[in-house]
Amino acid sequence: MISTIHAAIAALTNPEGRMGIRPPYAELIGAGAVVFMMGLLVGSHI
Repeated sequence: MISTIHAAIAALTNPEGRMGIRPPYAELIGAGAVVFMMGLLVGSHI
């Protein structure tokens, strides 16, 4: 879970630096939103 968050943050801050792949921004934002919502859900249960 933590590594997923770090990967998402790295992708958001440097889209072209992740394995040399530049994903579509819509997909990137969608992935970030999913991770953010998962973080809220997990955080609310702790």
